[in-house]
Amino acid sequence: MSISCHFVANIIHVNFPRVLGNFTDELKDGLLSFEGIARYSWTLLGIGVGFAVLGGIGQYLVMYTGRYFEFMNRRRLFVHFTGLSEKFYSKNGVGKLLSYFMNDVTTVRESISMGVNQTANATMLLVSTIVMLLITNVPFYLVAASIAPLLFIPVIVVWLGPMIRRRSLQVQEALGVMTESAEEQFGGMRVTKKFAVEETMKGRFGATVDSIRNKQLRLIRVSSLFQSIIPFLGASSLIIALSLGGYLTIMGRITVGNFVALTLYIRMLMNPLQQIGNVINVVQRARASLDRLNDLLGKQADIKEVPDAKELDLENAKIEVRGLSFSYDELIPSKVERARDIFHRIDLDVPAGSTLGIIGRTGSGKTTLMKLLLRTYDPPPGTVLIGGVDIRNLTLKSLREGIAYVPQDGFLFSSTIRENIAFYNRDTDTADVEEAARKARVYDNIAEFPDQFETRLGERGLTLSGGQRQRTSLARGIIKQAPILILDDSVSAVDAVTETEIMETIRDIRQGKTTIIIAHRISALKHADEIIVLDQGKIVQRGTHAELLQGDGLYRTLHDIQEEGMRHHAQAINNWQMDQKADLNAPQPKPNISTFKALSGYMKEHRLTFAGFIGCTLIAISAELLQPYLMKIAIDDNLMVGKNDFRGLMIICGIYFMLSLLSMVFTYLQNNLLQKAGQSIVASIRKRLFAHISKLSMSYFDKVPSGSLITHVSSDTEAINQFFNQVLLSLFRDGFTLVFILFMMFQLDVTLTLYCLILLPIIAGIAIAFRRYMRHTYQMARTRLSRLVAFVARISRA
Repeated sequence: MSISCHFVANIIHVNFPRVLGNFTDELKDGLLSFEGIARYSWTLLGIGVGFAVLGGIGQYLVMYTGRYFEFMNRRRLFVHFTGLSEKFYSKNGVGKLLSYFMNDVTTVRESISMGVNQTANATMLLVSTIVMLLITNVPFYLVAASIAPLLFIPVIVVWLGPMIRRRSLQVQEALGVMTESAEEQFGGMRVTKKFAVEETMKGRFGATVDSIRNKQLRLIRVSSLFQSIIPFLGASSLIIALSLGGYLTIMGRITVGNFVALTLYIRMLMNPLQQIGNVINVVQRARASLDRLNDLLGKQADIKEVPDAKELDLENAKIEVRGLSFSYDELIPSKVERARDIFHRIDLDVPAGSTLGIIGRTGSGKTTLMKLLLRTYDPPPGTVLIGGVDIRNLTLKSLREGIAYVPQDGFLFSSTIRENIAFYNRDTDTADVEEAARKARVYDNIAEFPDQFETRLGERGLTLSGGQRQRTSLARGIIKQAPILILDDSVSAVDAVTETEIMETIRDIRQGKTTIIIAHRISALKHADEIIVLDQGKIVQRGTHAELLQGDGLYRTLHDIQEEGMRHHAQAINNWQMDQKADLNAPQPKPNISTFKALSGYMKEHRLTFAGFIGCTLIAISAELLQPYLMKIAIDDNLMVGKNDFRGLMIICGIYFMLSLLSMVFTYLQNNLLQKAGQSIVASIRKRLFAHISKLSMSYFDKVPSGSLITHVSSDTEAINQFFNQVLLSLFRDGFTLVFILFMMFQLDVTLTLYCLILLPIIAGIAIAFRRYMRHTYQMARTRLSRLVAFVARISRA
């Protein structure tokens, strides 16, 4: 539909030079009446309105398509992320994944929105213009000679295109590194503050920002060259049309009206050529991002279901481990370490309805065994069975629904306590949530909060103490009522009395259900039906608590050490709420910065660069704007009847060529200077923003997810880069162009110029109203993107 609108719009638009050429011939020959002038005026108005309306509809449709692509691909990426195994997340940080989600998807969307729109528009206008040239009374050889320089465009594309793509890929990878660094440092701000290493973190983040700036400037040097050469080729076509077409006009082989139509058609070709140059730049960048996305989407989950997978038998939760050997081969780079198995031929039976305790030194494989049971990593075939069935032959959904796993870190989401315990299950009754909280011994703590179970937690639940987080996570495991419950050191942050109460409750509510308790403290395992002791990948002891204490071994040693430590033990709960109270009394830095004042301050630091940019812009635009004036002189002084001066025409062509060359050189310099200043300012803003955020108290980080902060230092600052790249450039170019054109119009005819400016206040009013509306809309879009990124960051961590 969009292409159809652009097609019809361009068919209408290409009639403009033909109508104006006929108007010129009739005016020159004295055949034009007032009725004819009105007819031509209404025709030109109709062409303008038709082109604007259909072109606007076409652009809206293609922009809508680009946004839909962005929406669908973010959903597709999210679904793909959640389907990947834990091994993938062990190798890729959350920040890197967010870079795919934000930077790469946006780059590809821009290539669709702008690429399809401008490519379709430019191609149709190009073809339509050439067709109109061929059907006019202009010799074919003149048309062929005029468009000959355009044949060099594919050569330029082949030469510079791959270079743009490689450098674009480097920029995208650098943005990914910055996003990952920001996510890591914002997420670990508590540790940073407690160790007083803010300055070190600023330096590390600043190094990633500088890397982006340097890679961006390398890309800009190539893309600016490309964008400068394409218009020069278009100007070369116009010079050929001016010289050869002017000669044929002097010789009487074509009319002045045909010559005017020819030059207008060639000038019409220059706009699509400029668009094609922009599109090729954008497409090359998008190809780099698309390669990254395809590479990510091509990664397959290494945990897959077999075609005839069975459902887990919930009535038979017997767990068997047979000759299990396992190592993290692909995650450990050292060949020496790969040679050592995490487990070496271990055997284990956990009867249905029994309780198994697991203890061992740090790194002995306790948690790894649970990961294999959950199939977040794949065990060797036939080594882990539930209900007599190899877990590799069970559906992943039924396997994981049949197990409630409560990890040590107790990851909580930035939502209400009730939603965290129910784990977003809307069918869970409030009474069930409260009962699970009582069993986990966290109900009394929650009741003290003003909003109780509707209290919203900070990122990763860090507004709670370590013990409160663990007990809230435990309540989540209890409410699931799964046939198998795994407690992976889940009460390590609670005091001894609370631990005893919790373990007694677990023993009561898990009667007849399989329970596995992993702990470092022996007190949590006393009532287990069997306890195994892991050491160096082997089960070195097994038995009940009483049996293991009777003999010598690791279990007895750990017991004696812990008993000695208990004599000097004080309550070891690290209550983060104390930090929060102190933070609330701490003064918060409040920036009082006007947007334009802040940008002006940054621009002063680069005033010499901006002065050079303004100078280059003035020269480049002057060279461009003098070209139509030269065309007027060529027609008035060299081609009109009685003024056939081919020598003067060639002088004008030479001046035209020099102006085109001057425009190309100074356009290239202007782009480089502006981008150099813009990238340096964006880098400064990112560093200053990071420094400001790092000064905020911990209560701020409890309320604002790190994903939202990442959007500030990445996509929001990238919008400032676009301000310098597009808005500031357009402001200088269009402003100077407007002043110059008005000056030339007043030189030609004051009265006519004033008539032409009647609509200017209306246009200005529409622009101001549009700006106010779009600013609010854009802020809403940025806020929603920030929330989306924060959500994806939370899910990726969990």
